[in-house]
Amino acid sequence: MMNLLKALPEMLWPSLLGACVTIAANGALLYAAYLVAARLFPNERTSVKFAAFGLLSAWLVVVVSTVLLVTHTFNRPAMVGVSLIVAGIAWRLCRGYGGSPGRDYQHIRSFVADQATGPSCGMWCVVLFAVLFQVVRGLMLPPLAWDSFTYHMPLAGLWVQHGGYAPLPGTDACHYYNFFQHNGEAVFSWLMLPFS
Repeated sequence: MMNLLKALPEMLWPSLLGACVTIAANGALLYAAYLVAARLFPNERTSVKFAAFGLLSAWLVVVVSTVLLVTHTFNRPAMVGVSLIVAGIAWRLCRGYGGSPGRDYQHIRSFVADQATGPSCGMWCVVLFAVLFQVVRGLMLPPLAWDSFTYHMPLAGLWVQHGGYAPLPGTDACHYYNFFQHNGEAVFSWLMLPFS
């Protein structure tokens, strides 16, 4: 038991470091995506801004991870550094445009308050439970599909191990997977990298 207590900080350190890297990199990209969405849609409803925010967030993750993969600089310091640079560029180009986060927050808060007290509260509870169930299921169960084992996860893992694009080794036609679009694998590798 004492050995376990002594080893606990060494076991937790990589996870804490990975969590900090994840928060820094993804927080910077989320901030950049919000600024750009607010700049592109300054007079639109909050729902339009947040739809654009979601699309821009996913796009930024794919673009930044692809740039790092192509340049073979796919590591934690580069991940955080490039994400902070993207956020800085977005702040420099988009500041002063497109309303305020406080106003958007108030719109979201009033929408949630209206839905929580209105007749659709039961429907929202069912939807939130279904989403929460899927999130917990996704976190608890690894991907077990054939294509996940064959090329999705192995490609993402190879890229994390090699610090950039690496071909998928295999027999017969397995190398054909190297020529497919890798946007999904770019997201998977982005999520693996902080904890590698």
